[in-house]
Amino acid sequence: MNIMKICVSPFSRRPHICRFVSSSKSNFIEAPVVIVGAGPSGLMLSNLLSKYDVPSLVLEAQPYNQLFKHPQAHFLNTRTMEIMRYSLPNLYENVIEAMPPAEEWRYFSFGYSASSSSSGCMARVVHPVDQPLGGNMVDANGTLLPQDVFNTELTETSTNPLSACSVGHLAQHTFSKLLYESAIELKQQSHNCTTDIIFDSTVVAVNWKAEDEVYQLTLDSGKTAYAGIVIAADGSKGSLRHNWNIPWTKGSQESIQHLLNIHIKTSSPVDPAAMLYAIFNEECIAMMVRHSAEEYVLQLPYFPPYQSLERHFCSSKIRQVVSKSLGDGIEFDIISVRPWTMSSCIASTYVDPQSKVGVLVGDAAHIFPPSGGFGMNTGLQDVHNLAWRLALSHHEQSNNCYRDHLQRYQTERQSVACENAALSLRNFHRVLNISKALYLNHQHPTMLKQVLDNLPLSLSSRQDIFQQAMQTALSPLAMLKEKSHPYADHLTNNLRTLLLEGQGLPLLFPKFELAFGYDGFGQTTSRRKPSSCWADDSKTHQPELKEGHLMPYCLLKVLSEGSKNHDRLNLVGTNNKFVCTTDLPSQLMTKKPCFVVLCAEVEKLKELECTSSPEIHLVKMVHHSCAGTHSPHLTLLDENNQFYKHKVIVIRPDGHVIHVGDSDTELLRNAVEMSATGLV
Repeated sequence: MNIMKICVSPFSRRPHICRFVSSSKSNFIEAPVVIVGAGPSGLMLSNLLSKYDVPSLVLEAQPYNQLFKHPQAHFLNTRTMEIMRYSLPNLYENVIEAMPPAEEWRYFSFGYSASSSSSGCMARVVHPVDQPLGGNMVDANGTLLPQDVFNTELTETSTNPLSACSVGHLAQHTFSKLLYESAIELKQQSHNCTTDIIFDSTVVAVNWKAEDEVYQLTLDSGKTAYAGIVIAADGSKGSLRHNWNIPWTKGSQESIQHLLNIHIKTSSPVDPAAMLYAIFNEECIAMMVRHSAEEYVLQLPYFPPYQSLERHFCSSKIRQVVSKSLGDGIEFDIISVRPWTMSSCIASTYVDPQSKVGVLVGDAAHIFPPSGGFGMNTGLQDVHNLAWRLALSHHEQSNNCYRDHLQRYQTERQSVACENAALSLRNFHRVLNISKALYLNHQHPTMLKQVLDNLPLSLSSRQDIFQQAMQTALSPLAMLKEKSHPYADHLTNNLRTLLLEGQGLPLLFPKFELAFGYDGFGQTTSRRKPSSCWADDSKTHQPELKEGHLMPYCLLKVLSEGSKNHDRLNLVGTNNKFVCTTDLPSQLMTKKPCFVVLCAEVEKLKELECTSSPEIHLVKMVHHSCAGTHSPHLTLLDENNQFYKHKVIVIRPDGHVIHVGDSDTELLRNAVEMSATGLV
């Protein structure tokens, strides 16, 4: 057993790790940061903290051989891919290598079954996933293919890209294993940072010791862990949120729909390939997600108490539904069947009200309907916002910084969660509208349940009535497998008209992926105006240089040669002479979180760079008329005068702009210090 040994900083009562000490006798573990849960959010935070030389301990309740088995989320949006590319480049390369080719997952398919070997393919929509989001796209929604066309090459190439990254598709259990392997690799590479991940270790009690300013976590093994900060990454059903008495916000919906997740492995890939299959037949209405060429999850709605797993979804019934959904001739094995409840909930606060140093991230802080793929992505972006704050406070050894930063984290990320939850609900209703086009209204089962609730019959009799009504409602869908059947043609025309009007489910949401911003920076209002109109959700945007927002993507030519400031930059383009402006602080690969100041006249601001805390890097920006200027600083050529016209731009460690305009040294120092202390 690895035991962490503590030394207490004279500047803080909070414990700081010195090293691991191997001991089999000690019954306790101590760490400055303990992360409870080794899902994507917890493992990503462990990776980011290791990058900044911050020791951490991850405690995971499941055994190692169980954690990476069941597929769940699968979509990695543009911002998530950017974070990996610039903060964890080795992980990014491993994810790219593990992803299936885009032609296997760029489609959404609609029909009687997933396989084209059966008749009844009603429609296929292709999404532009094999290239970065482009500013030339008016709408990033998918394109409906002509009838009986299953595959196509995308003809429109994006111009004015909004990012260097395109989106990704990788099953969560595969992605999580890569995160774990990356965490172990970073641990082996580090000489100063000690990190450990312990599986099969359940936290059974958490207590805040105010006199020592430390958490005491009791583990089911009998051991005790002590932590300066506890991160709850233990999911929506985890114990920490309840332990801290944090309820969901008013308006949260804890039971939108009940579903069965049926994990399937097939003997051969389903053809034609698609990321998502919407299936309509006399056995079921279901969604099926392709996680890999031979691994799928069928999401099947059910309606308790009038449908029970034991009576209505026995193993033979499940096999019948899966067989019908896959199509004729596809052999398969059912790996698992798991019930789950679709919810839309956001925690009322992300910070333990008692200690102010316990923090919720990922599904412990928010849960969304899966439509749109924002659940895992929002969690990964939560911990990116949090990691630099923890690292800066750790290296500065400041208690007050921790608490201010955690409150600021909550303010920023809770507002994003509210927007993403609303978007996910709108996407869910888009899916329901597809069923309506086939004359299947999602409200009808609810209405029937209300009637049955008031009938003086046994539950078994009411279940029989409900089941018969469901079979009657679905029976007309059997006609979809027959070619040229008038009713099938009518339903197909209804569906295709809806998809042609853009009312289907999009895959890309540029404004929500890249244009989110945070309030509280001077007089700038950073957040988008909330939209309740689904038609606006997939529209693209024109990037703005705006306080609170991400630094807009742009390629700038590197003029300085041999500067230590860019020897680890992500250089691209002809002869690797260009760098993009996305996440410049992360690209510098500093061991402490740093701020970047882009300015035309670095000489006036040299004293800023001499400030040892926090770390500030000056980057000289020149226009084409000054391209011959020599400078010891990293120097970037802005040929199109996009940023050169501004006197100075300050970017904080997570890539968000905190100041645009005035080059007054004292004003800039104040802007950096306020951000570095968690005030903005």
